[in-house]
Amino acid sequence: MGHRFVGRSIEFNVRWTAGDHTWEPYAHVKDLEALDHYYALMGVTRWQLLAKKAMIAGVDGSSHKRVQGSIKEKSVTLFE
Repeated sequence: MGHRFVGRSIEFNVRWTAGDHTWEPYAHVKDLEALDHYYALMGVTRWQLLAKKAMIAGVDGSSHKRVQGSIKEKSVTLFE
């Protein structure tokens, strides 16, 4: 799972069990348990507190800044 800000809203990059990835608006993922885990990993309790800059979260809980795509598209990749 990852995220990017689009204007004043947010989209989450979801990796589905079939292996495909899609960008979904908050309304589509707000009830997923994975979102709660993502918040915990990112150290926030709601999407408005997520970083506007891209970060990589490592399996050891460390994080490193990363720039990906354009300024308008920022994502976070979680490694399993």
